[in-house]
Amino acid sequence: MKTQLGPNLKFLRQMKGLSQTRLAESIGVKRNKIASYESGIVEPQFAVIIKLTEALDTNIKDLLLTKMDDNVLEVLDTPPDSRDTSKVYYAIRKEIEAFITSTLNGQKSIDGFSTLFEQLPKASESIDWQLDALHADRDQLVDMIKRLLAVNWQFIHSIQGQSDKDLV
Repeated sequence: MKTQLGPNLKFLRQMKGLSQTRLAESIGVKRNKIASYESGIVEPQFAVIIKLTEALDTNIKDLLLTKMDDNVLEVLDTPPDSRDTSKVYYAIRKEIEAFITSTLNGQKSIDGFSTLFEQLPKASESIDWQLDALHADRDQLVDMIKRLLAVNWQFIHSIQGQSDKDLV
């Protein structure tokens, strides 16, 4: 019977934000072994499977048999009574991870722009009034993005305390 180990291993590793090297180090194998497992060239020994499930916070059944689909829309379009709950869980978790990554990147960008804007000279009386309007628009945009990021962080912090069961 063909297992889902390769695609599931890659999906879970990426969802956790781990490189092949980092995962390999955490379970005591070489990086090329992880690449071989993911591509389906080699199946790991049972002891390695146990270490993988521990490192990736999953169980053997899900790692080997559940097709962990990374397309949340396809999974959620399935009628509720025929949904595989582990698929829903992994799809939602992947979307949440992407949301957190996007929020982190947005936060870094706005922090950088804010620092840059603070260093730019403010319009003086001798500079055209249009430049004053441009600075005001820029300040409003930065404030709006900061408020949006604050809402994102509030949401992220509210879900971080949820258990795995609460997410499904």
